[in-house]
Parts: sequence; structure tokens; C-alpha cells
Amino acid sequence: MYTFLFILSIVSCATIATFSSTVAASTTAIKTTAAYTITSTTATSEKWYLKNTTIFSVDESNLRRQGIANDIASEDSYFFYSSFHSIVKTESLNGIDLNLNYDAIPSKLKLLYNSDHIGCIDYYNHVIYVPIEDSDDYMSPYVVLFNSTDLTVMNMFLLSANDQMDGIPYITIHPERNVAYTSQFDDVSRINVYDLDTFTLIDYIKINTIINGIQGGKVYNHHFYLTADSDIDNNFAIYQVNLVSGDVIKLIDLPDDIREVEGLSFTINDNNYKTDIMNVLAIRDIDNDVANKLKIRIAEVLTYVIDKK
Repeated sequence: MYTFLFILSIVSCATIATFSSTVAASTTAIKTTAAYTITSTTATSEKWYLKNTTIFSVDESNLRRQGIANDIASEDSYFFYSSFHSIVKTESLNGIDLNLNYDAIPSKLKLLYNSDHIGCIDYYNHVIYVPIEDSDDYMSPYVVLFNSTDLTVMNMFLLSANDQMDGIPYITIHPERNVAYTSQFDDVSRINVYDLDTFTLIDYIKINTIINGIQGGKVYNHHFYLTADSDIDNNFAIYQVNLVSGDVIKLIDLPDDIREVEGLSFTINDNNYKTDIMNVLAIRDIDNDVANKLKIRIAEVLTYVIDKK
């Protein structure tokens, strides 16, 4: 943990920009395996607008450096954040911390595999799904299940390193199909599909555009959304993937003054905005020589709203 020489204490909320992006319609098709079926939805057009930015203090940011998750269907959901080694449960997006597992990587994984990095997490049915990797060798990608109440370990599953060539940057759940999705980090040409009960690889979705630097992923409205640190234009971006065809659309170009984009989450019919929202976790440098030397950075959440008209 870094030694902090000061604390930046700014919290939330300035409306900083507005823009939109139109998403092409999906085609009608069905994809089936023995374990699950995916059916595409009626063609729609999405327009997302950046509505608000929530900025965290340095201390808060230290616990919010990797991932974000919440109950997509509950406007009053708790939020969960991951950092390199920790998981924190909060009252709301920028609410008080309710519970903290500061050393969340199980001792067994640290001892046997030198596991040392948590990626972007997901929440479903009172369980936090946490991807954990050994960042030196990337030979032991794990998904560890935590109780969402007390943040204790419930179960853990080892994935094949052959399917996760450079680690496991995120995990996301598709409850309607009883599957989980993830991919490798760089040179991504497919999304791996795992059975939610056993975490056995049952399928993969080949995508039509190679994406690099994937940091997070979530399912929303029967599509898959990814955050990435780089693309062919070296921009931070959010992508939408059609789960049937594998077609990829760059949905949003993120601000070019952030240092990293991390995970993302969605809420349906949010109380405050009266519509669906997408929260994107990002990291910024502090304009201070001492802070930069110590690599002290701040986290922020970019909140986008969807226009359903």
C-alpha cells in the first residue's frame, strides 16, 4: 500500500459533458449449445449521454482501482468495488463503506500460485464473482465467489490458462443463460462462455474486431459491453458486442485525459435519473509531483444515462 502524504477529499458530482452514440441494430438469430440458448432482441437504437462524474478521495480511490458491480435490477442496490487485493461494499455509488475485505485474495492462492491481482467483479444473487490472477505467469486464472453480506469466500474455480492466455481481467454474469463471460486481456478475438455452476468452458463467441486492453465487461439489454484501454486509435473506449453475431461496435470514446479505464456496471430505472444508467470506473493522475512520484491516483465514476425515446 502506498504511503499517502496527503488526502484529497472531493466527492462527486458535476455534470461535465453530453454526447450521444447511436448503436446499430442487431440481427435476428439464435445460437444454441447443449447448455444454453441466446436469442437476439428486436432491433433498437441506443443513445448514451454523459450526465455526471463522481470523484473519490485518495483513501477511497485506493479501494476502487479495478472494478465496480451492483444489482442491475435494483435502484437501491449496494455497490461493490475491487482494487488490486481488496473488495469493499458501499451503501450506494458514492455512499459510505459498509464492509471491507482488505486482503481478499485467498491465502491458498497466494501461497500456491503467487496470485496477486483482482480484476473487475460482478454481483448476482447475493454473490460477488471475483477474477483473480497471478500477474507474473498468468498460469492460474481463478474465479472466487464471495458472500455479498460479509465478503467471505464461498467457493473458487480454476480456469484453464489455455483459454485465458494473459490472465482474467474481468468476470460477468448472464443470469438468464446461467453462464459467465470473460476473455483474455489483449489481442481478444473471442469471449469465453462458462457454465455458471461449474465454470466449465462450454462455448465461445467469436467477435469480428480484435480488441486490446480489455478491463471490464457487463451484460445489459441482451448485449455485452466492454471497457478497453486501447484500440486501433489508442483511445479509451466502451464497446458493445452482439452476443449472437459477435459484431462489435465502438459505443463511446472516453475522455482522453484519464489515465486508465477500469470496470463498468448498469442499473435499470435508476431512482435519481429515472432511466437506465451505465457507470464507468476510471483512474486519473493527480496534478502534483509528489503524488505522481508515489503513483497516487484518484478514481472517478462516469455516469451515462440512456435516452429511451
